[in-house]
Amino acid sequence: TTNAVNEYQGQIDFLISPNPTNGKVEIVSDRSTITSVVITNILGMEIYRSTIRGQKSEIDLSEISKGIYFVQVNVAGITLSRKLIIE
Repeated sequence: TTNAVNEYQGQIDFLISPNPTNGKVEIVSDRSTITSVVITNILGMEIYRSTIRGQKSEIDLSEISKGIYFVQVNVAGITLSRKLIIE
């Protein structure tokens, strides 16, 4: 049911640091394995995609233009999204 899904999603989270960044970022899941990372610009255009199997991923974004981006992470079959600022 919807309540069960919402409760499950509340137990899964990830962090992006540093944010804002000017280069490398680390994406860390607090409890579950990250299976994929997708970064899009504010227009929805994909600028980065990676398949990973772990609770941590380091990504070098030093060649990406300054701006606001969205990081989508698939954790335990659930897609979570966070805003990322590149300075």
